[in-house]
Amino acid sequence: VLARTWRWRPAWVGEGRCVPAWGVAGHRPGAPVIQNFGRPEASTPRRGRAQASGDAGAARGEPVKKIPKTFSSLEHYLDSFADPLVEEVHADFLSSFESYHQAPFLQVTRVQKLDHGEKSSAFFFCFLAARRTSYTPAKDDIVAVSSSRKGKHPSSYVLGSVCKSWEDDEDFPADCYIVRLSTSVPPVEVDARTNRPVAPLFVSSLMNTKTYNRIWTCLQLGKTSGQKRVSDAGLVDAIWRYSASKAVENDSRSKASHRSAAADDLGLDRFRLNESQLNAVEDSVAALGSPSPSLKLIWGPPGTGKTKTISTILWAMLLRGHRTLTCAPTNTAVLEVASRVVQLVREFSNGGSGGCFLSDIVLLGNNEKMKVEASHELSAVFLDCRVERLSQCFSPNGGWGHCLRSLMDFLAEPVSKYQLYTDKITKDREEEEKKRNISSNVLDKKNKNIVARCNKGNGHEKDRCNNEGDAQVFVTLSFKDFVRTTHKELTHNLRHCIETLQNDFPREPTTAPNFWCMSDVVEATRVLGALLDAGAGDRHEAWVSDVGDACSPCSVSNDPPCKECRFRKARSLCLEQLEYLRNNLKLPGYYDKRPIEIYLLQRAKSILCTVSTSFRLYNVLPTDNQKPVGGQGQQQRKEAEIFPPLELLVVDEAAQLKECEAMIPLQLPCIRHAVFIGDERQLPALVKSKISENADFGRSIFERLISLGCRKHLLDTQYRMHPEISRFPVWRFYDGKVGDGVNVVSKSHRRRLLRGNMFGPYSFINVRGGRESSEEHSRSPKNTIEIAVVSLIVERLFRGRHI
Repeated sequence: VLARTWRWRPAWVGEGRCVPAWGVAGHRPGAPVIQNFGRPEASTPRRGRAQASGDAGAARGEPVKKIPKTFSSLEHYLDSFADPLVEEVHADFLSSFESYHQAPFLQVTRVQKLDHGEKSSAFFFCFLAARRTSYTPAKDDIVAVSSSRKGKHPSSYVLGSVCKSWEDDEDFPADCYIVRLSTSVPPVEVDARTNRPVAPLFVSSLMNTKTYNRIWTCLQLGKTSGQKRVSDAGLVDAIWRYSASKAVENDSRSKASHRSAAADDLGLDRFRLNESQLNAVEDSVAALGSPSPSLKLIWGPPGTGKTKTISTILWAMLLRGHRTLTCAPTNTAVLEVASRVVQLVREFSNGGSGGCFLSDIVLLGNNEKMKVEASHELSAVFLDCRVERLSQCFSPNGGWGHCLRSLMDFLAEPVSKYQLYTDKITKDREEEEKKRNISSNVLDKKNKNIVARCNKGNGHEKDRCNNEGDAQVFVTLSFKDFVRTTHKELTHNLRHCIETLQNDFPREPTTAPNFWCMSDVVEATRVLGALLDAGAGDRHEAWVSDVGDACSPCSVSNDPPCKECRFRKARSLCLEQLEYLRNNLKLPGYYDKRPIEIYLLQRAKSILCTVSTSFRLYNVLPTDNQKPVGGQGQQQRKEAEIFPPLELLVVDEAAQLKECEAMIPLQLPCIRHAVFIGDERQLPALVKSKISENADFGRSIFERLISLGCRKHLLDTQYRMHPEISRFPVWRFYDGKVGDGVNVVSKSHRRRLLRGNMFGPYSFINVRGGRESSEEHSRSPKNTIEIAVVSLIVERLFRGRHI
């Protein structure tokens, strides 16, 4: 619970019902949200200009301290981010409220207060929303509940926090949301009998605090009542204790001198890395041989191949069997890295012979933001898509076990299966005849009416009448058609399961024979199907004879075996392989999606997600090699399973990540090595509060460690910009240390794509008369005049076939 709670009020609030304040979330201790604490006392002084800009610390008379570069303890380190974080949330909230009139919203049709215990001070309400609204609430959304959407700011409103929505729980009613309000009653009266608001009631989205809550929770990790924080990962200790001492520098040099030998077996020459990229990869790989925590910084100016370097590091980790977590501040950056890694595995793994499989990689994230559809190339590694495929394979009805048993039973006893089939057809035919005899009188009368209607009706009605008079037809397949049709259907279902398991099921060294056997089964069923189509199994005798036995002529002849003998041998081999899989391949008994997610994440060798999303791994990854978290449908195992821990954290765009936000993945259990890749000369993380900005709240770990003298690898060749474009930034920001790649100095890169003196390698175009505006329910500004100019330029490029 935050000890520092104060009240503030924007100047425009006036006499509104709600005054926002900083509080705690009721459903997760220690997490920050914005709540209503009622109107401030009359003696509370006016905040003035400082308060209107969100500078709550200045209004309290307690200035926010600047985050230092070095720290006296872990507690000092983590606590230094608390006040700037509070200020940043306040500024973010004020900014969102300023654009309240453009915020997406929904209209509430029913309201019901939920009982949360007599002693509880929390007020929970269930809202039923009207369909087809512009806003779909998500967990941790901060919302304004008001009776009107008119005006820039509502005259009366109540703040709330979304606790649960129908998208969070499949069993939850559609369009229902549970919201914790800051007061005991909503802004409008509710009919007690129907639970309908007597006046219009709106819920408007202001901001989402999920990332803020996760940062705050991770800053509190290890803090218990009356005890000092204890770091769970030595990597955090290495970060806050870091100093550029001579010993650290000598240690880095000694490791660098052995890095070539450490990466000799990786075959990195196939990736065509330049020398600076190769040095960065080799040094990162060599660091994992150290028992002590390690920090590696890779400085990547624009166009120097940061993503290529990262993907090569991840490839090397897959080959070595080291488990890695790769994070980035944005979904776009994560998807770019994931796409490159998947491309490398598909191109260089040789079907898994190189030791790398797509099943080793898991892309974790929110599909609404990542937009990975089933047809997307990353659906092969995206967790939601993989869970959907495996849940069908694990299903007791129609899954792997069912398909395997069905094919084995058919191949072992096809004649008896055919007998059961014909018996069922005969029984169904007899039942149909019996029904006809019982209802013959009724049918005769009905048919007379049908004939009368048909004679009077049009052509469509006559066709319908003819269909109504049709009797159910029972067709009995011949034995040869039955075995061919059944074999095709059963093998198709089994091959689908095999394909899913080979692509999605985690592999271990002990399970390799099972996957080899699956490939053999696919080939054996193909051969068997071809022999059936050739007529090898048309006669009962071909199936009745002992499996695998050769016929009399083939047993004494040196000629190639006959068709029937080859069929018996293929059938025997297929049954042996299926029996092996039934006895040796043990799938988890998980039928719900959540246990399957946990199962996959605990065994993935390479996990990719945003920094904020990595918070989801805290309840998944084992801390002391304990058993996996269970769920419904899970079969309890007799012995605890041991999972290799995550060893390496790779952070892309590290210079755009606030240091406090980096604490989310850094404090995950057992991670002892980190590689930060970024460029502190580019734009830093966005900070909305001026106070937080002055306190260096937007500073990254990457920037702070470099300021302390931490050694970094410079990627020294850029492959993106025309030399005339790169000349200024290289001189101004990179001290002339970055050169141009061969591709950008070639003649093809120097051609002009648009005619006119104003179009060179770069152009400054002054667009007059443009004004910024915002679309409805959007906070992002746009300039329609600039859009028109850019569209015209792109159109000219298309006409010239340069795009």
